[in-house]
Amino acid sequence: MDKSRVPRTLAKFDLYIKRVNKFITTVNPATLQTHGERLGLTPQEITRAGDFLAQWFTGNPASRGIYEIHTNPNTKTKNSRNTVVKIMR
Repeated sequence: MDKSRVPRTLAKFDLYIKRVNKFITTVNPATLQTHGERLGLTPQEITRAGDFLAQWFTGNPASRGIYEIHTNPNTKTKNSRNTVVKIMR
């Protein structure tokens, strides 16, 4: 049994990656430190997590992320599936 806290379904992974990125980049006003830094992440690791989110979802119809491409039946391809699997790993 997989005991990972990272969801394996597309919709649940989408929510997870968005929530995690929002949380780790939020600054605590009392300490002026991000939650990610408080948890021991380096600025580079926080940036890398943001890069994964940008590949996954942009919210910009002119430059869609792979989740937006893959969940649209008109743009879904075998290549989009491979990219989704790669990012989720």
